[in-house]
Amino acid sequence: MNLKFLSSEKIFTILIAILAILFNLLPYIYQYKNTPNDKVYIGSYPILYDKSAYLAEMVQGESGKWKMIDMYTTEPQKPIFIYPLYFALGHLARISHVSVENIFLISRFFFGTILLFVVLYFIRYFIPGENQRKITYFFALFASGIGWIFRNVQSLDISLPDAIPMVRFSYFPHFSVSNILFLGAIILFYHSLNAKNGRFFAFLAGILAFILNFILPFTTLLLYFLIISLAVISFIGNKTPSRDKNGIIFQIMSLRDNNLKNLLLFFALSLPSLLFMYYLGTTNPIWKTIEEQNVLPSPPLIRIITGYGLPLFFGILGLWVLIKKDRLKGLFFSIWIFGAITLSFIPLWIYPMQKKFLETAMYVPLAITASFGIKGIYDYYKKKNIKFLRFKFINVFIMLAVPILIGSDIQSWQVFTYLNKTNSTKLYLPLENIEAMKWLKQNTPSDSIILASFHNSSVIPYFGNRMVYVGHCPLTIDTNEKLEIAENFYSGKYSLAEAFDFLKKEKISYVFYSETEKKSEKEIPLSYFDPENYPFLKNVYRNKNINIYKIE
Repeated sequence: MNLKFLSSEKIFTILIAILAILFNLLPYIYQYKNTPNDKVYIGSYPILYDKSAYLAEMVQGESGKWKMIDMYTTEPQKPIFIYPLYFALGHLARISHVSVENIFLISRFFFGTILLFVVLYFIRYFIPGENQRKITYFFALFASGIGWIFRNVQSLDISLPDAIPMVRFSYFPHFSVSNILFLGAIILFYHSLNAKNGRFFAFLAGILAFILNFILPFTTLLLYFLIISLAVISFIGNKTPSRDKNGIIFQIMSLRDNNLKNLLLFFALSLPSLLFMYYLGTTNPIWKTIEEQNVLPSPPLIRIITGYGLPLFFGILGLWVLIKKDRLKGLFFSIWIFGAITLSFIPLWIYPMQKKFLETAMYVPLAITASFGIKGIYDYYKKKNIKFLRFKFINVFIMLAVPILIGSDIQSWQVFTYLNKTNSTKLYLPLENIEAMKWLKQNTPSDSIILASFHNSSVIPYFGNRMVYVGHCPLTIDTNEKLEIAENFYSGKYSLAEAFDFLKKEKISYVFYSETEKKSEKEIPLSYFDPENYPFLKNVYRNKNINIYKIE
């Protein structure tokens, strides 16, 4: 398996990698440079709310733990070993004496850069021509859909920003790691079908899939589908006619006994971790509920079409070209593209997150097949000796198609407009809030439950390392119901007896009270609420903007 870049290709590869990294690094530079001295930016480009949940897991790892407690829901639960990547990063923060925040940021670009080169090597493996590879690199790193044109359609490249290749390279670490493992397993197993030492490559592919199940288990469902498809295509596509004394017979030439053993080896190594995650997701009441309520259905087909735009158009054309040149590769990428779209509309019994199939490295097969589509058009003009149209096609592609292809990339930078809203508690948290949360970490029992507004509760498990009544939506059981109850409490709708019964029933230990708690989720001021009128609330902490009350 020759993955070495040609000398003439190295400079282009390095430049495009630097450009991709800078594209994603600029928002963070802007963020830290423009954050007011009295505030801390708590958002995350491009998703604003998930970051603190992952940092909360890292904080648990930093404290020496490997088993997780969901800090965003108060139902009885036991620590379980699940999604260990962020715990490992937390241990790294403890060992290296680097802050959790910095480890998180470093890991985003560390794994993102590795993913970038894995994508480039993946392309290098499947496309022999240097010029065509360069086209494919462009599609894989920069090509997005046309959602910026059809704004009312809520296109996939706008509603699901991690489907945009460029955004993914600075996205959350577990997404980058899962794509690294996913693409690596495909390359290794593909190579095992024809390599002399195929067993070794199948072994490595199985190990990568085993790890992948602990990172994003639903991703492996697509991987297994593709691995089985590869084996079947290799089996069917390599039947060769030969003659013997009894006439023409078909002999299977390529799928040797070793290839079947490689397939079995791959599943034997990888399935145990998937079965373990399935067991947790079906038997643990907390995680079973979380998986069931974390529903991400696929968007309508029109949003998928506009979400992938020109890459999808050129990609479908390229599939026809590729099948004519290399039947095995053409069938494989056809199954990958159309199979992922089909799987995204099939209801799943445990991981109802079908939309995620559309972001699992989907830009890679589209980039590869799109390059074949463009090359097919160019070769057609070249074959017909239509020199004028050949160069006209190149000019039109550069002048018209390229701006269209990067439109959603540019629009994803709209985050800059949000970074300036320093008065928004969704993005910028006052230092007084963080000081109060750190006080909770240092001065309250580790099993304390905190009642606070949704925005404060979303970051208390990180800064305060304490459980909250309601916070991050996917990790809070019955989020909407609890949000309504919390607002009723802070609005003063409950009588003294009702308020006390609520706090005791939910085993809430402390009430967090700031300007944020005085408003609803819609930023509408709540009714008058004065903690001093509640005899069972004892003030134990106070700074300029924050009061913390203990339940007595």
